[in-house]
Order: sequence, then C-alpha cells, then structure tokens
Amino acid sequence: MATMGNIDMSKLAPRLRSFTGVHVPSAAAQATITIAAPGAGKKNVCTMLSVTAMATGAGTAATLLFELIDGATGGAAKLWTGRIGFSASPGVSWPASLSDIWIEGSENTAMTLEVTTTPGTAISATVSIAGVIINV
Repeated sequence: MATMGNIDMSKLAPRLRSFTGVHVPSAAAQATITIAAPGAGKKNVCTMLSVTAMATGAGTAATLLFELIDGATGGAAKLWTGRIGFSASPGVSWPASLSDIWIEGSENTAMTLEVTTTPGTAISATVSIAGVIINV
C-alpha cells in the first residue's frame, strides 16, 4: 500500500479530482457554497477552508457562526464549526483559514460551507473551500 504521510494513496480517485468553491455575496447576504455529491463509492474531503467577516459600514458588534456541513445547506451533520466575533469598525475584516486539513464527508454526499445566518446590514461574510474526492 502506497502512502503519503498517513493517507492511503490507493483511496484517491483515479486521476485525482479536486474541487474549489468561493462565495462572496454582498453585505447582509448569507455566504454559502455547496460541493456536489461525488457519486457512489466516493467521498468529498475538505483540505482547506477559509471564512471572513467584514464590517462594511457603521453598525453594531456581531458574532457569526460558520459551519462545514456533511450535506446540503442548513444540514444537521456538522463536520466543523467556527465563530468570528468582531466590532463593527467599517473596512476591518476578520479572516480565519485552515489548510493542510483532511475532513472527510460521507459517501456520495454533498459538502457545504456557510455562515449560518444572514449577517446584518453593515456586515459581509465570505466562504472558500477546496478539497479532493477519494474512493471509499
């Protein structure tokens, strides 16, 4: 069995397929990106995620909850959660990124990264995800 670190290379899909997704909506809109189910016998694996919150105008302090979901938007199976709390100083952003991670979803299931609620009128949120598809 060929390995790379602790990854069994035989489980990587032939001609390794990768995915990326980015959503940068306007202020006061929910940021969400869903990666489609990869098909029978395969799983989506998140290898990088990034979330950002930014005050776009004067407002009040807020806390946004971001979730990586095993499934479609609003799903109950959480793979990762993170909160960004900030003051509403216009033009200031609060980013959080994770790279070199390996978060496996379920077989033939979509994967979604999103902010759980619609931000206030003076707040914007962005989400970015990247990963690979593996054989089960």
